[in-house]
Amino acid sequence: MTLSRLRREHGFSLVEILIVILIIGILAAIAIPAFLNQEKKAQDASAKSMSRSASSAALAHANGESGSFAGMTIGDLRTIEPSLTDSGGVDTVTAIVGTPAAETFTVTTKSKSGTYFTLTRDNGRTHRCSGSAAPSDACTASDW
Repeated sequence: MTLSRLRREHGFSLVEILIVILIIGILAAIAIPAFLNQEKKAQDASAKSMSRSASSAALAHANGESGSFAGMTIGDLRTIEPSLTDSGGVDTVTAIVGTPAAETFTVTTKSKSGTYFTLTRDNGRTHRCSGSAAPSDACTASDW
């Protein structure tokens, strides 16, 4: 009886195992690049959020004692918004430029992925743009 049962149990053939490995390989080839792209998107979203926080801090600075964006520094923004502290090069505010007019400033942040994001407030309107080069080239790419 034991001998006849052993003859009935065959297991998987080599072709079946190779097909399963091939399917797993195809799924991994699709999933891994998609996962890596999501990490960059999350890093960029964090930098965009920091730009918005810095923008809010700049507005608070201008509405406070100074009454203007002129002479505003990153340190001033960090005093108002403590979450803008430099966290070891990750999502850092790289530049803040305020003009004597009380309605104009530019905030530039750098994502951990290396992408720069610039948020410019000009005459009550906010323009957002991004780029992957130096901050001076940040507004050459599409809006975010």
